[in-house]
Amino acid sequence: MTNVNAEAGSSSTAAAASKIIQQVEPVAAAKKKTFLGVTPDVASYFIAGGCAGATSRTVVSPLERLKIIQQVQPRGSDSQYKGVYRSLVRMWKEEGFAGYMRGNGINCLRIVPYSAVQFTTYEQLKKVSISHTFKGVLWSSSHGHTAAMLSMASSHVFAEGGMP
Repeated sequence: MTNVNAEAGSSSTAAAASKIIQQVEPVAAAKKKTFLGVTPDVASYFIAGGCAGATSRTVVSPLERLKIIQQVQPRGSDSQYKGVYRSLVRMWKEEGFAGYMRGNGINCLRIVPYSAVQFTTYEQLKKVSISHTFKGVLWSSSHGHTAAMLSMASSHVFAEGGMP
């Protein structure tokens, strides 16, 4: 008989605890800490987007540099870069790893704000669409388009040194 009472007591205690947690969670969610009006979620999206942009630019940096070299080289010269593989080998022999990464810092400075704003906007719009009942292909595809437009606008602000 004692076991039955103990089980009934623990079950009612668990139910009471669950009820208290359900009442506390919305209050805790409403009191999210912010820094300069930015929640930790938004800050983490911003940082993740910037890091992803810098990483992607760094990975393709040798190909970006090769593209520029091939665009500006004089036509018909004997020292012409020809073919992707041969040109990459030549860059490695002449300049080493530093030759692959030349100009990458400026590329990263350019792409980090763009990627950060684009990813943050996309994630925030995704949260809005999940919390609302209106879902569909048009609504979902608008996230990417809106994120791209906002990130392009922000990168122009950074590139030009401020709003006109």
